[in-house]
Amino acid sequence: MMSGVSSIGSILRQVASFLVFCLAINLSVAQAQESERYARGLPIADQARLEVTSAIAGILTSNCIAPDAPRPYDLTYLGLPAGDPHVSENVRSRINGALQEALRTSGLAINVNTAENARVLVPILGSGAESGRRLEQVVNRLYASTFAVAVQATRPTVDVARLTVSIFARSGSGSYTCNRTVTLDLHLPSFTVIENFRGPSADLVELAGAYQAVLAGIAPKLTNASALAFRPEVRVEGICSLSERASDTFTTAYFQMQEGELAAWLDGKSLPALKTGPVGDGEDGIVMDVTYRLPDTAARLVDLTITIRSENTVLARRRALAVTDVDMLDGCRPATPREAATDEDKTTRLAASSDDGATPAGEEIDTNGIASDGNDFIGADDRSDDGQPQRHLFVIANHDYRYAEGVRYAQHDAAAIEKLFVEQFGLAPANITRYDNLTKAELEYLFGDARRPGTIANQISSPDAEVYVYFVGHGSRAFMAAPDDTTPYLLGSDSRADRLDLTGYNLNVMIEQLAAMRKRIFPKGRAIVMLESCFSGRSDAGDLVTGISAPNSGTPPQVKTQEGVTLIAAAHSDQVAVWDSDYRHGVFTDALVSGLYGEADQTRFGGNGDGIITVGELEDFLQTRVSRRIKQVRPEFRQTPEIAGATASEILFRLPEDGVGREEATEREHYERLTAREILESKNLGGVQSYLRGCVYCPLKNELRELVQNERRREAVCRAEERHAADLLRRGSKLEIGAYLQSCECCQKRQELEQELAKLKAPDPAALKDEALWTAAERDGTIDAYWYYVQNCEECTKKDEGEKKVADICERAQATVDSQWPVDKSYDGLLRYLASCNDMPPVCGACRRISEAINLVAEIESRPDFSSGEAVLASRGGQQPEMAAPADAEDRQAYRTVMQSSNSDDYDAFLERFPTSVYVPEIKERLTNLLAEEATWEEVSNAHSVEAYRRYVSQYPSGDHLREARRRIEMLEDESDWQEVLIERSRDALVEYLAKRPRGRYSEQARRLLREFDQNG
Repeated sequence: MMSGVSSIGSILRQVASFLVFCLAINLSVAQAQESERYARGLPIADQARLEVTSAIAGILTSNCIAPDAPRPYDLTYLGLPAGDPHVSENVRSRINGALQEALRTSGLAINVNTAENARVLVPILGSGAESGRRLEQVVNRLYASTFAVAVQATRPTVDVARLTVSIFARSGSGSYTCNRTVTLDLHLPSFTVIENFRGPSADLVELAGAYQAVLAGIAPKLTNASALAFRPEVRVEGICSLSERASDTFTTAYFQMQEGELAAWLDGKSLPALKTGPVGDGEDGIVMDVTYRLPDTAARLVDLTITIRSENTVLARRRALAVTDVDMLDGCRPATPREAATDEDKTTRLAASSDDGATPAGEEIDTNGIASDGNDFIGADDRSDDGQPQRHLFVIANHDYRYAEGVRYAQHDAAAIEKLFVEQFGLAPANITRYDNLTKAELEYLFGDARRPGTIANQISSPDAEVYVYFVGHGSRAFMAAPDDTTPYLLGSDSRADRLDLTGYNLNVMIEQLAAMRKRIFPKGRAIVMLESCFSGRSDAGDLVTGISAPNSGTPPQVKTQEGVTLIAAAHSDQVAVWDSDYRHGVFTDALVSGLYGEADQTRFGGNGDGIITVGELEDFLQTRVSRRIKQVRPEFRQTPEIAGATASEILFRLPEDGVGREEATEREHYERLTAREILESKNLGGVQSYLRGCVYCPLKNELRELVQNERRREAVCRAEERHAADLLRRGSKLEIGAYLQSCECCQKRQELEQELAKLKAPDPAALKDEALWTAAERDGTIDAYWYYVQNCEECTKKDEGEKKVADICERAQATVDSQWPVDKSYDGLLRYLASCNDMPPVCGACRRISEAINLVAEIESRPDFSSGEAVLASRGGQQPEMAAPADAEDRQAYRTVMQSSNSDDYDAFLERFPTSVYVPEIKERLTNLLAEEATWEEVSNAHSVEAYRRYVSQYPSGDHLREARRRIEMLEDESDWQEVLIERSRDALVEYLAKRPRGRYSEQARRLLREFDQNG
């Protein structure tokens, strides 16, 4: 019997071991698959080197850097600041080290330094995060390097950190106005960059970072507090170390900030005493209640709800998703749904009661904890059995303005609202009316003016109708109206922002007309106005009225609500409604759509999960979602959505039982997007038309149409390339064939051309240099360029032609000088002829009759009567001299000395000393030419471009700065060629550079990189 039991026990142990082994294999496979999903791209240092080098090279080739900037350029690396909430200190140090290595090994001519005060650029706390513009302002004030690099981080997922690398370049004016931005998605476990990563909208932080961000938010409240009480409440099940470690992490974060921003915000005051446990009644202090929830055991995330109160007053509430260590959650399980919902209801009721201390008058609390005033706004299914109410949606999308900046994503916002009401609330397409770019007159036609109602009332017949109006476009105050004018205006497409009192549409008039229409036509219904606009006088793109600081000028406008009309506004009247370039929507509209798809009612976002969206739930959701997103995209702005014309407990919408969430709606749109992407990737032109005829959302419609156009263009290019390739096969050189193979798109005859290329003899470097020199001479077309070729060529295949070009130009110059020979051989004419001889290009030699002219001048000056002027008069044919001759020949010696000088002061001294000399006209002419040359040289030096220096060489072929101009042309061309090599970073680019510039500035570095390419295969 005992032996049988032992056998059974042995079998069970073997089975258990086998199951454990299988589970371990499955986990290993799952981990490997997860690792493989992220293991794409290059290590961060290599990818950052490519991206940042390309960005800096683009700046260098845009001619926006000061031409007198010292070289090699100085670059100040600012980096991620200490205490960044999105990453741990270890990860921060590794990121900074990798990015600094990328900059130092980029191959660019820069010196990389690290700033000591980098923390002033990016405060570690979410509410104080600097935007790109603010970063630029601080960089302008603090740094003087040619380049400055700042880094900001976000955390879209647990294992991914998104790095925004801002590169600031100092222009000639001394400010950083030529900037580029690079974004890298870093997979933290492997420290490699993820390509084409599409993360969720969550903004995750480290657990310690969440504490620090909240401490920053309440810092002003701590200045007069005697104590700070920390009370954690861990709502998880199972045995884990979250309770103990959470408190320890907070304590560490609190005292670490004593030397950081928190101490600065306290104006040097000491930190309040930190207390844990229960707080006594009447104690003067701040209490932080922190509720820890576990959303999912598979992720290392903790959902934090932090409530800050003083006695019975709630000062603030923050929510965050914090990333924790793996061992901190080992053994933890999420709390049961029933318990979590009950606690959430308590928190909701506490927040509602703490706002004003009591339930509003006339309201009752139902069994679900929802306040009701008996006037619920009936949603999708709260109607009598006789059918759904009559619903109408009017969408106005003003995106193109005649006198103001366009609204970038207005069409996307309008489409999202239409899709929401069709999918979620079942509106028939016939009851949705869409208008684009309405003028002021058209807005008055629809909604009415101060005296007459609008025409939309003709579409409404049911007494319990629901009317929704969504407007996306510009709004503003009237800057040129009376000082006390607080009227909010909506801009029609033809409105002038400087005189909205004359050309804008009064929002208050719209609300008054909707209220009167409701009272007259649908008294049992409601009207809701949703505004994706603001009234500060600014847009996301800047001020609507140039030269006016809009948010700081005048009294903010006041929106007057009316009974029966609920207004859901994107922002306060003095704030800016921000666009979200990542999601291609307005920040408010994106949050509104998410909330009405049901997220506003979900417990994880602050709702109570009862299927009803109240005013309070939607407003809290909008404010939380918008404020969080604003910190990510434009932290220099503040945007607070608000709902007016309804109480907090009033029901806005009832979610239908068969409604779709935003995730499902997005999934449907994604299906069409994937289909469109398959067509784009396969370049199936036959599937484009059938897809566009049957799609609903058509998210990539423009890209598909562009595909058709590009493919047609490519077909034309391919036909042209085929003709070019056939011509190259007949008579193409090795250089021409190689250039074609590097740049061709279709390359239909690549194999034949490569075979032909192998047959041709490779040109030696001397031949390549000769060809490059001749090409440069042909491009310039000046005598100086042809002479340079003749003197410096080695193979000299075009030397005879170059010498002929020089001879022709010299022949024309000689003819021009000979035409100035004085027929009467007068003294002044001979001097002018000799002056023209001095302007002859040096390569052309002397004038043909210069010796004769010198002898004649000497003969005239040697006459005994020369000093009295009679000889000069005789040489002038008996005419009176233009000026008296000098009493002696002292000015002649000074003239010869001055003519050898290039200093303008010597010419001024001669004119001052000999004002009546016969050489004065020539001296003045030479002085004018000299000053003009110096002015031209200063101009081209400031421009510091190849074209400018070539213009100087062409204009002054024998100028004083000719050699320096040639040197700079060679240097800039070499620099440009090397930047192209750095951007392409290929072996062919290095070979081409060395063939073109075997003795170039970067030739040694190019040879080293080429050897590395060959060694690495």
